[in-house]
Amino acid sequence: MAQEFPQSEQNDEIDLAQLVLNVWDGKWLIGGITVIFVCLGVLATYFVPTKFSARLEIHQISKAKSAIYDELNIFDFFDLSEEFLLNELMNKLTNKIIIKNKFETSEYLERSNFNNNSQYDFELSKLVNDVKLIAPLSDEEYAKDRKTLRRNNYWEISFEGTSQEKFLLVLKESLEQATAEIRQELIDQFNAKINLRKLQTKNSIMDLDEKISNAFIDYDTATSRRLAFLREQAAIARKLGVSKPSEFVAALDSNATGPFYMRGYDAIEQEIEHLTSRTDKTLFVAGLVELEQQRRALKQSRVLERVQVAFEKSPVSEAEKFVAAEYDIGSTKFEFANTRLMLLGLSGILGIFAGLFILMISNMLRSRKSLSS
Repeated sequence: MAQEFPQSEQNDEIDLAQLVLNVWDGKWLIGGITVIFVCLGVLATYFVPTKFSARLEIHQISKAKSAIYDELNIFDFFDLSEEFLLNELMNKLTNKIIIKNKFETSEYLERSNFNNNSQYDFELSKLVNDVKLIAPLSDEEYAKDRKTLRRNNYWEISFEGTSQEKFLLVLKESLEQATAEIRQELIDQFNAKINLRKLQTKNSIMDLDEKISNAFIDYDTATSRRLAFLREQAAIARKLGVSKPSEFVAALDSNATGPFYMRGYDAIEQEIEHLTSRTDKTLFVAGLVELEQQRRALKQSRVLERVQVAFEKSPVSEAEKFVAAEYDIGSTKFEFANTRLMLLGLSGILGIFAGLFILMISNMLRSRKSLSS
């Protein structure tokens, strides 16, 4: 007795076989619709921007370039190191004002594509925030988290966007403007420091002039008092007839303080004569030599002149030679998302499903038409 299969299983086999036959019969329809969808996908790829992620390393200037500043740095007046210049550059970019301006001037976003300025400003702010400035890790930071990627002595600028050429322009002009501003700030700071030091030197010389003048005044005052005292003591000695000190007075004066006039008017008048006959007071003013040495050292100092010469010889004095960091815009690393391939693949899949759907609708209509006839 032959085995009989359930009717439902037979119908399933028939339906499945019929489905495969229908698909095979409609292969050209499915293929044609799929080709149409793929063509539409290819066309769409020209209008859908390709997304990318960009990364640029910003390094310190080389030791050879930083050595140019050694002549300036030896004066310990205006130190410029490779680390200082790199940090100044990145600090200039950190507030992103320059970057925002460059996004605007490069027309990275078409203002005409927005309904109003508020919407444009909002999207521009989002765009600027997408620019990441990543500082090198310090030893302390690395010690706290050893899983973090270690970077030494260089910064990174990273960005994700859709317009590669415009971003490179933004990046290039931002770094150039930041470098130019740093150079001008260094020139202004140097000139301000030079002017301040000159003012301090001028004030110091004026103070020493005043001290020297006061030293002469003090000398004249002290001399006048001394002469008045000596003349008084000489008059007393003459009145008493003491021309020379006696042996008793000399012994007394060596052990105790006795009346000055007892020294005798000969010695007292001799001192008066010497004091009044001085023609060059500079030899007798107390502390005058030291004050004049200090004044002469300030006036004859050539440190500021040498610092200015060294500064003018440094790259800061010439815009074409000055660099705050080393980078190469052309070496910016890009990673592109495969949006076009994904779009083409999605177009093909949608084309197949659309072809199957149209084929199914076509077969259903055909079946109903055959049944009605």
